[in-house]
Amino acid sequence: MLGKIVSKPLAWFAEAMVFLAKLFFWLWLVLSPTLFALLVGGVLYLSSDEYGLYLFYGAIAIGVLVGIWWAESVRQKQYGQYEQEDVGSPATSKDNHSA
Repeated sequence: MLGKIVSKPLAWFAEAMVFLAKLFFWLWLVLSPTLFALLVGGVLYLSSDEYGLYLFYGAIAIGVLVGIWWAESVRQKQYGQYEQEDVGSPATSKDNHSA
């Protein structure tokens, strides 16, 4: 009984930490191209007189979209296989030769 009382909050804490680690990794991948686009957009803003602000916002929007695409592709490659199938389940195990 005491084991269940202690193990439930620890399991929730571990799941929360895994979620936060995935979230920070995803945000880091989104911010990388966004910051690069911010730099490029700043140069375009300073070099253009009439359309500089539009180029600045456009570069940032492209950076955010590229960052989201990149983060999602990495997330699907790394975590998609674990979220789609239950690896430890006896029903999906290929080692289960019992009838």
